[in-house]
Amino acid sequence: KLEQKEYEREGILWKFISFPDNQDVLDLIDKRHTGILPLLDEQCIVPKSTDQKFCRYLYSRCDTHERFAASSAQRVDYKFSVEHYAGPVEYTTDSWLEKNKDQLPTAAAQLLVSSEFDLIGEIKSFVRTEERQGRGSVATKSVSAQFSSQLRTLRDRIDQTVPHYIRCLKPNDDLVPDRFEPKNIVEQLRCGGVLEAVRVSRAGYPTRYPHDVFMARYYILGDRDDNTSPVSPINHRNFQSMGEQSLKRLIAKIAYDIWDADHRALLALLEKERLQEMAMSPKYAQRHHNHERNPSTTSFQSLGGDGNMLLGTTAGGGGPKTFAFESSVRTPELKRQLKKDKSTR
Repeated sequence: KLEQKEYEREGILWKFISFPDNQDVLDLIDKRHTGILPLLDEQCIVPKSTDQKFCRYLYSRCDTHERFAASSAQRVDYKFSVEHYAGPVEYTTDSWLEKNKDQLPTAAAQLLVSSEFDLIGEIKSFVRTEERQGRGSVATKSVSAQFSSQLRTLRDRIDQTVPHYIRCLKPNDDLVPDRFEPKNIVEQLRCGGVLEAVRVSRAGYPTRYPHDVFMARYYILGDRDDNTSPVSPINHRNFQSMGEQSLKRLIAKIAYDIWDADHRALLALLEKERLQEMAMSPKYAQRHHNHERNPSTTSFQSLGGDGNMLLGTTAGGGGPKTFAFESSVRTPELKRQLKKDKSTR
């Protein structure tokens, strides 16, 4: 979702891709007044409430939620299911109220109060303070309230950062070394949303090069007839042929050269073919020498339906220049790639 928002913010042509979102599950669990955990806290305050009463109350309040389910068989045993991203999970409500209150058992409290040890005396003051707070403060110190508070703090912290997630995968269920179970790994990747994230990334622009890094690697694809520069200036006709949409897309890419997966593969093939050709050319050494004497920073933009026209700008000693160039290398392998790229547009 953050990736697609960035495309919109940069003005990149993009068709939004739908993908599963856990927000409705989070609302079912933690939304104020209607979520499972707030309803649990509410029942912890109600006098003489029981797990069975809480579960029936849950059925009446959450039954219409699309992620909540409770079959007739589950209702008999006071159970329910939540449809999580990885699949449905069944919950039983036995002892939920007691565990959520997290109160010290009466017998244990009496034992602490009767002790004469100094250390236990410090604990006694805590127990008595807890007793004086009374029943009405359960919702502020319950297990579910603490969990909700920690979850909100975590989400606020993530929103303030640029997260880089590390997924830990278990290679096998027996916890033995040197055993890799592909089916188990794939299931973990699916349940963790990694496969879905890769699908969205490949549909977008997963490869981003800073301008100087891009130029340092791909300047060899420039005009071979120019002996003093790896690129040649663009003329007015080439600029007009871009079209309005291509021009908008070019302007939007200020900070990075962004390439989708297909263009990256095509560019790599162009680079390979050009390197093979240049390896046989005596002009390569002279052009490389000229480039080292006059370094520049360059950015590129893909133009044209065949995916082989590039547009860019250079910033050198003579001021910024705009240029376009087209590779004339056409091996059978490259022709097939260009034809495939054009047919998918």
